[in-house]
Amino acid sequence: MICKKCGTMIDSNTFVCPNCGEQVLQSNLETMNTSNSKKSSNNHRMIILLLLFVVVLLLTAASIILVFKDKKNEQVNKRTIMIYMCGSNLETDAGIATADLESIDPTMVDFDTTNILVYTGGTTTWHNNYASSNSNNIIELTEDGYVVVKEEEKKNLGDSETFSSFINYVYENYKADKYDLIIYDHGMGALGSISDDFSNDFLTAFEMKEALEKSYFNENNKMETVLFRTCLNGTSEIASVFAPYANYMVASEEITRGNAYSDVFAFINSIQLSDNGQSFGTKFIAGYKNYMESIQLVGQLDSTYSIIDLSKQKELENALDSFFKDVDVSKNYNILSKIRANMHQYAVDAANVEVYDTVDLYELMYSLRDLSPKKADKVLSIITSMVKENWSINDHSHGLSIYFPYNGSMDYVAAHFGVYDRIDFSKNYFAFIKKFAGIKNGTSNMTTNLIGNNTEMQNKEFSITLSDEQVKEFARGRYIIYEKNPDGTYGLVVRSDAKLNKNTLSAKLYNNIIKISNDKTSTFIPVSEIEPVGNYKEYLTYIVLSKRDDGNYKSDNGNMHLKISNDKVYESEIIKSDKGKEGGIILDPKKYDTLTFEHTRWNLLDNNGNYIGPQKTDSLYVYEFPIKDGYKLELSSLDKGDYYCIFQIYDVKGNVYYSNLEKIN
Repeated sequence: MICKKCGTMIDSNTFVCPNCGEQVLQSNLETMNTSNSKKSSNNHRMIILLLLFVVVLLLTAASIILVFKDKKNEQVNKRTIMIYMCGSNLETDAGIATADLESIDPTMVDFDTTNILVYTGGTTTWHNNYASSNSNNIIELTEDGYVVVKEEEKKNLGDSETFSSFINYVYENYKADKYDLIIYDHGMGALGSISDDFSNDFLTAFEMKEALEKSYFNENNKMETVLFRTCLNGTSEIASVFAPYANYMVASEEITRGNAYSDVFAFINSIQLSDNGQSFGTKFIAGYKNYMESIQLVGQLDSTYSIIDLSKQKELENALDSFFKDVDVSKNYNILSKIRANMHQYAVDAANVEVYDTVDLYELMYSLRDLSPKKADKVLSIITSMVKENWSINDHSHGLSIYFPYNGSMDYVAAHFGVYDRIDFSKNYFAFIKKFAGIKNGTSNMTTNLIGNNTEMQNKEFSITLSDEQVKEFARGRYIIYEKNPDGTYGLVVRSDAKLNKNTLSAKLYNNIIKISNDKTSTFIPVSEIEPVGNYKEYLTYIVLSKRDDGNYKSDNGNMHLKISNDKVYESEIIKSDKGKEGGIILDPKKYDTLTFEHTRWNLLDNNGNYIGPQKTDSLYVYEFPIKDGYKLELSSLDKGDYYCIFQIYDVKGNVYYSNLEKIN
């Protein structure tokens, strides 16, 4: 730095010139200010650059989010309905699947807003010209009818990969604002659905979960509706599987029905893009009810369908966990067993199938309420809010069932527990039923001395007196009337519930026999009473329908349902019995020539005259009634004959005991 007065070079930090004494403070200050100004300017530039960089980053991120959001919320004004259809014996034997598909009318569907895709397979015979038993097909409904859009080799419809590949194919190729899934075939309660004719495999609840986990659907991208055109799948376990992937579930707690005239898919003709899952389900239920009315079965059979709001499923499971955490199964086992023994179990009355062990969840919680009233009420309240619509002709169905092991074999119990292990459903309820099943299969405390001197007959009643210990272990009782045949065998006349009043179990012996007759002959029908439906009592009997046509013989086995009202007997329906498959194939007697009742002959006694339970023989009494001649059904009392009665008693462990076989005088 140079002094302005004398020109002497001085240090920049000096404030007075050492040569002439001139003050240079101001100049230094100016220099420092100039330097600081430059530094400040540089700092401002850096701040501005940083701010610009942050703004660019924010704008870039915002644009990415907006693009993603626009893509996600892109409106295509479409609804896509996916039908996963395993035809199985329902199609092979009765053409039910084809009948349902044909009820969708292309002239009534708005194809501008609706896609309808069907995956077909799993049946040996299709009754149409678009599905094939030699391959699996993805079929689209168009204005010109059903068209195959993809043909695949035969695959197992009970495999999760087959299920997920169909869902993903449709999602990738048929974009929509709403997706609905219909599962079509047999149902197996909490175990799952589908019964593939070729593989004999079914789609377990866990395999459904596995398939959904591989799909495009999730908590943030849900299907609108999952609808089960199946039996028994209206369970809380199935609801748990679909809750993360769908908004609503439509399903039945009970056996569902169908025949060659089935038209329950006609509801799709009126589906609009604006319909949510609840209105989708409402239209389906109305269509199913109309179908039942068209075949005159409404009010005569156990029928249910409900719409479930799946958004409340987790809340339900939490409430179940809270309730069953405090239930002492060991301490309350007898109470629990008696409640379970007398609950309506789905499929038992409708199809004579005991293995699926599902009961109405609301009824169960109401029956258990005394164990923890506040917690039970919480569960009941959630169920009420979940079930948006419940169509049922009985008082014991509230829209959602649950597995509670009681009548099924240990193989089926193990199968259910295997599913529970893998679907993550209410761990405390799972622990409860495992404990219950373990105790039930233990040793019984009930004594077996239900001997003849405890029984008596008077005033047309048969009764037995139980000890206090036996009453404590008693779960339910039935009486059985047999007719003794000349060869020493016995034939069933009627099996029905007996009533326990304090220590006395009793049964009436009059006006409880069902007879069939025409102008030429009459006979009693061997029947078993099942639970009442609405205001009716109902009985079940096994029959054979047959027909000869141009030398060809055709026959079908079935269970005939008979209802009793005001002492009159009505035939309500005949459900086909086929290879143990649980379905609602309705048989029409008018298509056959002959109605046959087969009376099996049983050995009941050993060589010493002791009752050993029914031992089947090779002989039958066969009664044939030509259908064209007509017949009538009526209630009756026992007539002349050699009749005997016995009590069949179930204890709380499910063991069966018998009284002595007593002659009816």
